[in-house]
Amino acid sequence: MESNTEAKLQLAPRPQRGYLRQGRETIGLLITLCSRNQKYITLGHADIFTWLLSSFFETYEPDKFNYKFLIGYDDDDEFYIKNHDYLKKRIGESGTITILEGCQKNPCKAWNILLQKNCDLADYFYQVGSDIKLLSKGWSSYFVNLLKKNKNVGICGGVDKQYWLARIIQNQNGIIENAFFHKTHYEIFGSIFNNEFKTWFSDDYITRIYMINECCYLSPNILFRNMNRVGQQDYNDRYDPDTKIKDKWLDIANKDSIKIFNYKKKLILK
Repeated sequence: MESNTEAKLQLAPRPQRGYLRQGRETIGLLITLCSRNQKYITLGHADIFTWLLSSFFETYEPDKFNYKFLIGYDDDDEFYIKNHDYLKKRIGESGTITILEGCQKNPCKAWNILLQKNCDLADYFYQVGSDIKLLSKGWSSYFVNLLKKNKNVGICGGVDKQYWLARIIQNQNGIIENAFFHKTHYEIFGSIFNNEFKTWFSDDYITRIYMINECCYLSPNILFRNMNRVGQQDYNDRYDPDTKIKDKWLDIANKDSIKIFNYKKKLILK
């Protein structure tokens, strides 16, 4: 009889050996894992399998792109340490697993390290939470085509419709919560986020630096759902929100946006 763990994991099919096709562009999903305050019993209960990967295989485009799962977890996360070998077995040749040092309660640093260690493994990257459920098919080609129209300088992202509409009603700009970008972002910054950011306002920051340069593509036609959002009734927090940067994030963003402007200027001169 199939174990409960194995049954759960079947929600996220394992890519076949040799699934990478030459000549196709590769999209790397940057996924940070954290079991802090979560009620996982087996690996099959982890949100990466119950939400993210199960929905990924319903919305990806295997005939157009290669995909890599670039996964990381904290070096003191006992749950994932205990399940490391099984996680590695499930991911197989379709990805990498990075043990993250010094990233406790700092998801921005975790994502930065993931990108830095895997920057040569993909053409495009999707910084996405393990608790995200992807809803719209074709997000891969839609985002890639948007970026290519702007010489791969820019950032894309879908919306969690309920919360996106709430911001619009409150006369607030929508923000990109899960950033899709070309590796030119790494060439410009060497990371995803400025090192000043730990948790909150990082989405505002990355949206702002590209919005100023008119290459931020927030796409209401591409939908996702955050299944463990801060403030939801059943939310189980993994970290304490860092609000210290509230009064200075905008200045940091405005300063960093100049790097994008200068990069685009060089492209024009070429």
